[in-house]
Amino acid sequence: MARALILNAVDPRIGGVLIRGERGTAKSTAARALAALLPPIEVVENCRFNCDPHKPTTWCTECQERFIHGEDPLPHAHHATPFVNLPVSATEDRVVGTLDIERAIQKGAGSTEADQLEELTFEAYGPNGHPILILAITDNRNRTLAEIKHILTKYEGKLGTSGSVLWMFEQKGKIVLKNKE
Repeated sequence: MARALILNAVDPRIGGVLIRGERGTAKSTAARALAALLPPIEVVENCRFNCDPHKPTTWCTECQERFIHGEDPLPHAHHATPFVNLPVSATEDRVVGTLDIERAIQKGAGSTEADQLEELTFEAYGPNGHPILILAITDNRNRTLAEIKHILTKYEGKLGTSGSVLWMFEQKGKIVLKNKE
């Protein structure tokens, strides 16, 4: 595991590391420790996708629109290397994807369920108005929203509007695991 994490840090073209193992074997600790050691990355400021400001061909549509509308050059910012926590209930086939054998034979392509997972950010206020930032990875946006609203209501909290508490938090790290096809 340590070797795989170090190799991925040295050569990001590897595309990520999927860490599996028994409970209590310090998988998360090792990944977070490595993420804390990695240098910050240069990204387009205020970009949700952390676009590289020096590679316009890889920009998201939002960055492309900002550039077209006169933001030249796009402002840069330095962020910590991304780190992603997956839910405990995420099975390997949901994260990495599954292969549809029949389709692969017919069309030479795989199908993946990993595309169905999405990362959501909720901003909320807890009891006594304390800010809460909730990051969720889910396969069902509506169910997750209903569960979060239920929990907040149960503990005298309320959902905030976009941007209401996000500015109070600073991201420390993130590791993105990618599916290689």
